[in-house]
Amino acid sequence: MIYKIQPALINKVVGYEASIKMVEGYDYRPTDSVYNIYSRGKLDFIPNIDAIQLQKRAKFMDIMTSVPVRRSGLIISDRLLDLINSFNIPEELQVFDAYAEHKGEKRHYNYFYVYYSHEDKIIDWNKSEFKPGSEEFKKASHLFKRDIHRLRKNYDNGIEIESSFPHKLVINEAEIKTDIFKLYFSNWGYYVTEELKNAIENSDCLGVDLIPIDQLRFEVEFQ
Repeated sequence: MIYKIQPALINKVVGYEASIKMVEGYDYRPTDSVYNIYSRGKLDFIPNIDAIQLQKRAKFMDIMTSVPVRRSGLIISDRLLDLINSFNIPEELQVFDAYAEHKGEKRHYNYFYVYYSHEDKIIDWNKSEFKPGSEEFKKASHLFKRDIHRLRKNYDNGIEIESSFPHKLVINEAEIKTDIFKLYFSNWGYYVTEELKNAIENSDCLGVDLIPIDQLRFEVEFQ
């Protein structure tokens, strides 16, 4: 089994969002602003993630989200990063310094960003089934199943194709080569293996949800 890794519910007041803004005085205009972090592709600059302002009713957790910081990466603590780094990690990984502030306290975090997914091999596109998300997607849905490389090229050329909710994902388990990986086109998110999931659960890390992929409201088949 594989598990989607994401922030857990903080409380009923702030929900899942630890942060809705950067600290007062943060400049969103420069090229290294968090607004310029890519959705995918290798980052050719060091993003300025100094600092994330936590909401008053939030708290420091080992994984969290901030509205201004693009969710193409994970905001994780040093403790969680050290644990992940003790497992098999993707070559296509970039890690950048990040900071978070809460009630006058500032802590170091990490922006964990995998810039390339291997779902052209991990997902069996011929057997998987998707629910189109838009008319534009219907026109391109055959690309999902037939030619993931052409679909990547469309994204790289700035042609936006709305993602689709899967009815069924067929996963080539032997093609999962790392203990944490990213899916982008099929069902967006970061996923971990059973071994890494168990290690996180047995650690002191707080606020981490690990959801079995077969509990994400679509059918899953491993082959």
